[in-house]
Amino acid sequence: MRWLPVLFIASAAPAIAVDPAPAQPAQSEVANAQKVLRDPAAAETMSRVGGALTRAIMNMPVGEIEAAVEGRTPTAADRQRTVQDSVGGPAEAARIERQVVGSGAQMRAMGAALADALPGIVGALGEAAEKVERATANLPDPAYPRR
Repeated sequence: MRWLPVLFIASAAPAIAVDPAPAQPAQSEVANAQKVLRDPAAAETMSRVGGALTRAIMNMPVGEIEAAVEGRTPTAADRQRTVQDSVGGPAEAARIERQVVGSGAQMRAMGAALADALPGIVGALGEAAEKVERATANLPDPAYPRR
């Protein structure tokens, strides 16, 4: 399940969100985010949320999208086809959901690894923001009226 890290990071975003004004988040904000990322209960919650999202995604219609990509008019069957149909039916969809729900240990390990890497990530993003700011500081303002 390669998309689980993205799901976990996205769910942790509110915990690590900071005011865009400061160049670097306060140390307490990083520590709070690390605490959330290491919390086993948060990992278990994300596993359950992942299961619910998997069920929702499995019921999404995709046949019309497939027809559009193939450059053809969708048929009645296309309009009824879901992700579940595309992955092999209800049994396969249920297997995928069980795998997602059972991923708590992987979520905990990923959260701990991300928590360990977070100070370096925050530092690198701060440096990148400073470099972009310096590089764009003297660009002309496109909204400035020209005469």
